[in-house]
Amino acid sequence: MGSGSVGIGFRMKDSSSGYLLLLQQKSGSKKLLRLDRGEETTIAERRDGGYVQGEWHRVRIEAAGGRIKICVGEENETEAEVLTALDESFVSGTIAFFSSGMQDGVYFDALSVEAVACMQLQQLLPPLPPFCSVFVESYFSSVSALYTIIDGRDKGENTGRWEYREEVRGRVKVLSQLHAVRDAAEAVWGVCRWSFWRSVRVGLLGSSFGLDRPKTTPL
Repeated sequence: MGSGSVGIGFRMKDSSSGYLLLLQQKSGSKKLLRLDRGEETTIAERRDGGYVQGEWHRVRIEAAGGRIKICVGEENETEAEVLTALDESFVSGTIAFFSSGMQDGVYFDALSVEAVACMQLQQLLPPLPPFCSVFVESYFSSVSALYTIIDGRDKGENTGRWEYREEVRGRVKVLSQLHAVRDAAEAVWGVCRWSFWRSVRVGLLGSSFGLDRPKTTPL
């Protein structure tokens, strides 16, 4: 009873740090304060008369992470939401009771603390595959109708040739590039290494290299 203030502290680290729900008769308000080493900051306020003298009031404070919800109702009423806030300054602590200027005293009763049900982890569906263009070679028509062919030329103006071929080493159709024969090259020393796959059944295939001596060109 009285015209002062009454409050409930929660997540209190000590007497000067935590959260305080303050109901004031004189200002006719309900406030949610953040106390940080004695410095007060109002993070939510509702001016609805504060409280009614001579009546029991039911208070429920829900805190989950940084979300805080305050519900208040008179003795025979269901608690209704009056304040909400999002603040992560304090995520744990103890409970405290507060009163000031209550000439005939204030009473607290039926205190209970319950753990909020944990949120169940939800397994998210995998993201949809990206919507991309898809190209499938059909080996139809001619190579030049589908591709832009850029062939480098050697000094002898020899170029490569691109074309579609069928039944090549077990493949039904392939995109084949026939290499141009390059001009002769000279070197003092080196290693000659090459590999081939014969694409015809008849004919000759070989390689020649010369030495810097007359009439001594191995084949």
